[in-house]
Parts: sequence; structure tokens; C-alpha cells
Amino acid sequence: RFCIWVQSAFEKLDSLYGTWRKPSTMKSGYNLPRPKMTNTDLARIINSDEIQRSIRPKRPAAHRATLKKNPLKNLYVMLRLNPYAKSLRRQQLLLEQRRKKDKETIADKQRGGK
Repeated sequence: RFCIWVQSAFEKLDSLYGTWRKPSTMKSGYNLPRPKMTNTDLARIINSDEIQRSIRPKRPAAHRATLKKNPLKNLYVMLRLNPYAKSLRRQQLLLEQRRKKDKETIADKQRGGK
């Protein structure tokens, strides 16, 4: 939006809020807030030679510890610890399939099927 301010409006604002040199006349005990920084170009301040000379040097990157994985839940970690676990797992699966097949044949015989 385009607003046009006249001089009397600025004078009214000065009397309402005051300036940094004189307090407001309409509000009692009100002073304009002062800016915390006079130069707000923070990147320029931080990268200035005076600041860069006085700060400590950059630390090297921290080495993160690897996350320990549970070999009972993670097959690849188990195989790294115990290569024979692959054969054991295969034997267990085959035995389970054989038992399931035997159980089905016994159930079929009891039902009088096939």
C-alpha cells in the first residue's frame, strides 16, 4: 500500500512516542526502545579480521561411534560373527518345512482323505 505522511503526522508521532532525546508528552514514563546493535550487519562483524583473530580455531570433525546391531535380529551381523549360522538357519527352515509336510499328511490320513 502507498501511504503519504505529512509533517504534522510525524510531529504527532514524536509527541505520542517521543524521541531518543526527549521523552513522550502524551504517555507518561514511555521511552523509545533503543536498538541493541548499532551495526546490524552481523555477517560482516563475525567475518571481520578483529573477530577472526580472537576466536579459537575450528575443531576437527568428531568421529561418531558406529551403532551396535543385535546379531539375534540382524542376520548379516550374525553371519559376520558366526559364519556357520547360515547353515544352522537353513537346517532349521528345512526341518520346519519337513515337520509341516508330515503334519499335513498325518491330518489327511486321519480325515480319510487321499
